[in-house]
Formats: sequence, structure tokens, C-alpha cells
Amino acid sequence: MPTSTGRKDDVFLIETIVQALTKKPKSSSSQKGLLIQDERSVLIKKFGEDDELYIQQTINEITIASQVNKHAKVLCLLGCCLETKAPILVFEYAPNGALSDHIHRIPKSHPPMSWDRRLKIVLDIAEAVTYLHLGSSKPIIHRHISSSNIFLDEHFGAKLSDFCLSASIPFGETHVDAQVVGIFGFLAPECLSTGRYTEKFDVFSIGAVLFEILTGNRAYDILQAITSQFIAQTFLSSEMVTELYLNANIFQVLEKPEQVKACSNLALRCVKEEPEERPTMKEIDNKLFKSDSNMPMNGDGCLPYMIKAGLVKQRHGTTVQSTTHMFATLS
Repeated sequence: MPTSTGRKDDVFLIETIVQALTKKPKSSSSQKGLLIQDERSVLIKKFGEDDELYIQQTINEITIASQVNKHAKVLCLLGCCLETKAPILVFEYAPNGALSDHIHRIPKSHPPMSWDRRLKIVLDIAEAVTYLHLGSSKPIIHRHISSSNIFLDEHFGAKLSDFCLSASIPFGETHVDAQVVGIFGFLAPECLSTGRYTEKFDVFSIGAVLFEILTGNRAYDILQAITSQFIAQTFLSSEMVTELYLNANIFQVLEKPEQVKACSNLALRCVKEEPEERPTMKEIDNKLFKSDSNMPMNGDGCLPYMIKAGLVKQRHGTTVQSTTHMFATLS
């Protein structure tokens, strides 16, 4: 299976995993390791072995990651160890850790993330999710997009990870039905009541990540704040409360306010309550690339380049919608 590094997947021996880890792994964890034979840093992901659900999720992650591994904006699965009850996964190492660590808990060694860097991260993730939705005959729904599942390489390029909950939409279907799992703030409202997942679920999660990038606040805290304001201000619609919250908490960038405004408008559209009123990933890709003066200004964002590279197949009949906004509440 080809990867973004050009390597083929490997099966790692348990001795190699043990030698690579600097400390004893927990029952379920992800941590840095060092492969002794080539002195290469890796991320080692271990699930709990005593839970059948974890085993199923590990197998699912291997299956989905194998389909998307060639994309440069996806954290590359290098291989796995099959000597344990639940396979241990070995990924490429992202030196700058998770996005959540840089927008919620800023490391002392790093200044606050610049707007240009934030926008580039959004562009990278939009490209990755567009690939999931359009890169094969059966769209893949990630189902677990969050700032903690977005990793940053040495140049702060973003890579999407954690496909243990991902699912492909069967031929002839428009959705998949699955158990509702995830993090409040990133969960689209329709799945909470129906357990039905479409591509618009990922769009909602992208919107939640945009809210975090734009404000520096956690998605769950944003959800709680908007819910509280909506309950207190009964004369305002939830859409108005959501927009007021974003305007009051948005990341201030004096030199590029038009880009921030464009991204904030897009975030509000992504979290629209009704899934059919959210934009498609194609439209998100288009809007983001137009908002960055360093990116192509054509009407299809990065899609022509992805199609030319063989990463996305051209589809006909893709709709582009114009929508307003709404952030789901717990009320």
C-alpha cells in the first residue's frame, strides 16, 4: 500500500515496539517512540486489549487508513504489530503534536499561532476531508474530526488522523447508521437523534474546528456558552446567539480582517442545524482557497490539482449550496 512517504506498510514485531517506547504504555494510549534500526521517531497507538470494541475500532482504523494513506494531509500509517490481541499501530511522527495543544494550551516554547498558520491548517484539513468524501467511489465519513485528531508536522502542516470510527457510505446509499460516539461540540445535532451519518456530519465538525481556531476556545465550552446564552436570551434565535458569540470571541487579526471574516462566515454556515443547509466540502474547499491570496483563485479550489494528481475522481452532479448558520445547542 503506497504512503505519502513512499514506503510500504510493515508488520512490526512486539520486540521492536517495546524497544521503541521510552516508557511502559498505558492500556490505551498514543505516545512517541523511536525505531532503533533506523533511528526514526514514530507515533505508537495502543488500544485496550480487554475490550472487543477497541479491537473492532483498531481493525477499522487499519482498513480505512489503508485506503487514504497516500494522501499527504493524512497522518501516515507505517504499519502495525499483530502479536497482541488488539493490533498496535505505528504512525509517522508529527513533531508539533496536536492542534489542540496550540490553540487551547499554548506551549511556552511557542508564541500564539499566527493567523497565516491557522488558515494554512484549515486549508490542509479541508483538503484531507475533501479527499475522504470525493477520493473514491464510496465516500468515507471520518466521524471523529476534532482539534485533538489533527496533528502538525515540523512545518506546522496539518495531518488528519484517527480513523477508528470512520465509515464508507455503501453504493446506492446517502448515509450510514451507526452508534453515536464522539465529543460534544463536534457532534452534528441530527446524529444525536437519528444515529444517521452523512458527509454533512464531517462538515459540521469542520465548522466546530473553525470555531476553535477562530476563538482559541474549546468546542465543548463554546457549545455550553452558546446554549446558556440562548436559554437566557429567549428573544434571540439560536442562529443570532451563535453569531454574537463568534463576533465577541473571534481571534483579532488587524492586517487580514477580510480573511478572518470570510472564515467566520464559513464556520457559521458549516454548523447550520439542518444538514442540507450546510455547504459541501467542495464549496468549503473553494471558499477557503479563495480567502488565501497565496492559493489558486479558480472556482474549484484545490480540486483540479487533486484530480490531476489522481487523488480525487471527478464527480458529476455535485451541488453547491448557499446557506446561513447555526451552532447546535443542548437545549
